[in-house]
Amino acid sequence: ENTKLKPDAMTYTSLIATVARKETRSSGKRDPDLAFSLFDEMVAAAIKPNGMTFCALIDVCGRCRRSDMALKGLRMMLREKAKRKEIAQARHNQHHKGKTG
Repeated sequence: ENTKLKPDAMTYTSLIATVARKETRSSGKRDPDLAFSLFDEMVAAAIKPNGMTFCALIDVCGRCRRSDMALKGLRMMLREKAKRKEIAQARHNQHHKGKTG
């Protein structure tokens, strides 16, 4: 029996949300790089980020006082939203094409 746990969007979002709450030797207070690394790992594992994930990522940047990185997170979120909307629209069009054709 395989009882190995697999991370999901909630797992990664929780991890991202904890970044920059306390300064450590490997990650300073103003360094959101760990949050972006976790995000990249999540996407590489084919786990789709949700709105809470992006909010956590942007919040980390705010706590780090890195508005430049917060804007990067916002742009990533907007691109993902546009991509999902495009996919939904294509599915909708395909569904209606099948009904009329």
